[in-house]
Amino acid sequence: AGPALGPIALSRFDLVSGVLVGGAVLVVATRPRWAGVLIALGTAIKLWPVLLIPAVAAPSRARTKALIGTAVTGIIVVSASLWLGGVDRLLSPLAYQTDRGLQVESLPALPLMLVWSVIHQPWSIVFSQYITNEIRGPATGLFIQVATLATALALLLIAILWFRSWRRGPQLSAADVGWLMLTITGLFIVTNKVFSPQYLLWLIPVAVATISCTPANDLRIRRWTVILIGIAVVTHLVYPNLYFLVGGESPFNPIGVLLLALRDVGLVGLTYYAATVCWRSTRAAT
Repeated sequence: AGPALGPIALSRFDLVSGVLVGGAVLVVATRPRWAGVLIALGTAIKLWPVLLIPAVAAPSRARTKALIGTAVTGIIVVSASLWLGGVDRLLSPLAYQTDRGLQVESLPALPLMLVWSVIHQPWSIVFSQYITNEIRGPATGLFIQVATLATALALLLIAILWFRSWRRGPQLSAADVGWLMLTITGLFIVTNKVFSPQYLLWLIPVAVATISCTPANDLRIRRWTVILIGIAVVTHLVYPNLYFLVGGESPFNPIGVLLLALRDVGLVGLTYYAATVCWRSTRAAT
């Protein structure tokens, strides 16, 4: 999976948070306290693992241990951040995310990108202060609102999955937790107004860890991961190799944007499939 994604796998902190979350899947059944610690450390590096805290605490009979491990580690990390950087630095990632525009690689930007790739005007691709390419022009504000609404609906579905997983409780396996994490992370990525190539590093380690927790005769997660690696190959092809096709005035822009569409639609399909598996595994016992 690393070579499939290219140099991004070795040059982004996202790999560290992804590996920590994958490690939480590996130990959730036997060392729930350490699973909580790993999730908290992942959140300290990148904020997205905070959505996985209820998931890591869901299956264990020692649920309190998982939550205590998360809380104690979180308090230590937050205290250190306040001491070293103050309140402004602690909250800066939230403001950073809120102020960003519509990134060209995000799913909500895809309709505008498809049109832009053919006619360009009146849209433009701008390299913003956030070190990303953003599309600007008519209807970009509307699609940012669509992304906001989609994210809100995704969070509602995530809350429902939290509830279902806690209700199912100790009957959930480590593999079920892995599927739950993949669903939650996938929903967060595909509904967001920002999508950077390194976001696949949030999914890949968790998928690999889930394989190791799944019986050999259950091929679903293996097939899912193979497709994810294929999506990583397409992402690598776009960035950095063909990224000029989604940011310049080249007549070949449709090629780059169609590759983005292939990647985005494939990820939506993977997220939908993970959600169906997760929904079945969290069904109430009869």
